[in-house]
Amino acid sequence: MKQSSTLRQYSLSIANASCHWFMRFCKITVVHIMTIFAVVLSQYHVLQAQQRVMDSLLVIYRQQERMPPDTARVNTLNNLSFAARAVSLNKAEEYANQALTLSRSLQYRIGEGNALRNVAFFHAERGDTAQALTLLQTSYNILEGQRDYIGMAKSLNNKAVILDRSDKNIEAIEVYQRSFRLAQTAADGAMQGAALMNIASIYNEQGAKMRALQTYLHVSRLADSTGDGIGAATALGRIASMYLALDDTTKAMQYYTQALAKHEKMGNKIGMAITLNNLSIMMREQKMFEQAVHYARKSLTLRMEVQDARNTPIAQ
Repeated sequence: MKQSSTLRQYSLSIANASCHWFMRFCKITVVHIMTIFAVVLSQYHVLQAQQRVMDSLLVIYRQQERMPPDTARVNTLNNLSFAARAVSLNKAEEYANQALTLSRSLQYRIGEGNALRNVAFFHAERGDTAQALTLLQTSYNILEGQRDYIGMAKSLNNKAVILDRSDKNIEAIEVYQRSFRLAQTAADGAMQGAALMNIASIYNEQGAKMRALQTYLHVSRLADSTGDGIGAATALGRIASMYLALDDTTKAMQYYTQALAKHEKMGNKIGMAITLNNLSIMMREQKMFEQAVHYARKSLTLRMEVQDARNTPIAQ
């Protein structure tokens, strides 16, 4: 099972190295070191963000429990299921099943389609790929009947994740492209960028680095045009990593600097810490130790600020 594809289910913002590649070759390159740190810090960030979302949704859900069941409660349960994945898979599955049962009792088709997509996730996590794909197809069919293009795009995205994890890369790319086109129809720039980022990740895994690079550049332009600051900064970081893998440190520095500037503009300390850490590693690889230490210290300071603000230790 590919770890990178699994992480796409949780967060589309950070690229991950292929674990089986690492185990097979038993060595770590600079890009892998950067990725390991990014994933650890990103997972911490996702966990904290999802916990806050989950807490807010629980307040809403408790209020809804005091009223007759309605479609709003279904939507809340579906949102809880997604938010809880990073906190408790058991609770997340419980919310998904509740949403499915309630949506069917209310004959709320969009809620049912979204619930089926959530339930499919847990089958995929248990390795029941066939059932997961069946549920996702049913989800897609229901949402298609309701002309819910974003819901359809999400169901296709999850199907592509499963195909990618099953090493069916060509099929996965085709399904991601379908998801992208639906997101275009819905004018959802973030979903378009997510589909393209996943396609680029597959290209990179296949060794098609220039094709991956061109796709990341496309995502960067798309994110800028739609005002998606996080998407743009993430794409710039991946572009920098691609140039670094191609031994073009000048271009890598250029794009890391641009990514850092965008994170700073948004006040995104997690993104800043990751980018500064990547710059530190790049400097260390070039034996520019004074600059490496400078970037590492700035990265550490930001990590500690995030830790202090949330009063929670950062996972190591």
